[in-house]
Amino acid sequence: MTAENLWKYFEKISGIPHCSGNEGRLREFIKKISEKNKLKFSQDATGNLLVFKPAQKTDCKRIIVLQSHLDMVCVKDKNKKFDFKKDKIKLKFGGGYVSADGTSLGADNGIGVAAMLSLMTEKKISHPAIEFLFTVEEETGLRGAAGLRKNFLRGRTFINLDSEEEGAIFVGCAGGVYLRAEIPVERRRIKGNVFDISVSGLAGGHSGIDIDKERDNAVKVLGQLLAALSSKTDFGIVSAEGGSEINVIPVFANAKVLADDDAEFLKTFRSVSEKILKKNSFERKMKIEIKTRSKKRRLSAVSARRISDILNSLPTGVFRKGNPPQSSANLGVLKTGKKSLSVEYLVRGMSEKLTKEASEKIIAIVKSLGGSFYSKTLFPPWSPVEKSSLISAAKRVFETLFRKKPLLKSVHAGLECGVIAKKFDGVEMISIGPDIENAHSVAERVKIKSVESFYAFLVELGLKVSSVV
Repeated sequence: MTAENLWKYFEKISGIPHCSGNEGRLREFIKKISEKNKLKFSQDATGNLLVFKPAQKTDCKRIIVLQSHLDMVCVKDKNKKFDFKKDKIKLKFGGGYVSADGTSLGADNGIGVAAMLSLMTEKKISHPAIEFLFTVEEETGLRGAAGLRKNFLRGRTFINLDSEEEGAIFVGCAGGVYLRAEIPVERRRIKGNVFDISVSGLAGGHSGIDIDKERDNAVKVLGQLLAALSSKTDFGIVSAEGGSEINVIPVFANAKVLADDDAEFLKTFRSVSEKILKKNSFERKMKIEIKTRSKKRRLSAVSARRISDILNSLPTGVFRKGNPPQSSANLGVLKTGKKSLSVEYLVRGMSEKLTKEASEKIIAIVKSLGGSFYSKTLFPPWSPVEKSSLISAAKRVFETLFRKKPLLKSVHAGLECGVIAKKFDGVEMISIGPDIENAHSVAERVKIKSVESFYAFLVELGLKVSSVV
């Protein structure tokens, strides 16, 4: 079976705004499709949607649960004019991939949603009864999954469609902790020329899947730049900001500064920025720019050395290596206020112990800088289970279909499986998906052939699960 209907639905999904917290229109779209196909549906208090399709051409009593999340991470190029609340994502086809024009694509998890819609409306194939579970706000802490009631689902054979590697069957994932730190800064009135400094054009990516790929973090690059500048010339920082979401590796950061001697400051800036750009071999599109904002103003500013010391002290990236990484932290958002500098992290670990260990390292540094912190567990790890009747069935179907063995893997990202496994007793689960590259960034793209293979596997597994599980 081809994925023609999947692509049709994905294109429609791309035309419906569905950033985290704004999934309402997409949910209503799915309800209309359900009504048109005479399928029962229900919505819970959190906003999750469950559609039920009876068994088709089989008397199997098993109920399969297929699950994807409705929301997407919404990021765009710095200068791209695009409103995620109303504009349609423009799809680009080329080189065997589908991508977007200057924005994130939303293949994470739009391909999974489209696959479910295709199966919801398919009339020709036989399958057991299916519960189609569409969750909300996954990208902002798996809030939809966390809000599920224990009686909302009947099925205990659970297939999550939110993975990003075709040919792999995922059986475990990392847990995540949100951590916000407030570090005090002292301001004083400084007179000088006002400059805007920006770091942009970085590759960015998913803070779990891409955290071990040595991609630069724009906030950390800004810290390096300010440190190098402050060692050679005096200036104050009016504001510093960077990043957009805790689960996105920052692709931009900027600072507004006051410098007394503009000629000397500009000369030093050029020298320092050139050295930083030359040292970096991966971030070939990175830009470090400066613009004159205004001449000789007296503004409240913070010591440049204080800001750079803070940014260079705070860690980001992989803490414990492994395949996948065992723990990591993404410094995702930077802001400056009147009396403090705030940073927000997403800390990940393949176990609760590892997540706690990574969080405590950051907290210790924050305390040494005189700061305070707040932390909250967003989602639990999904402990790897490599043997179950569902996994055995999936392996056999995959080998029969593709004449090769699938990979059994865990992923250093958060999947709703971890939350759902704790809520529903006796559930067997796997996670599958196509090849999605650079999720959570404007470089996000999905491989067309892998979508075809992913969908063929999903359909065949649905056909066979009643006889092999």
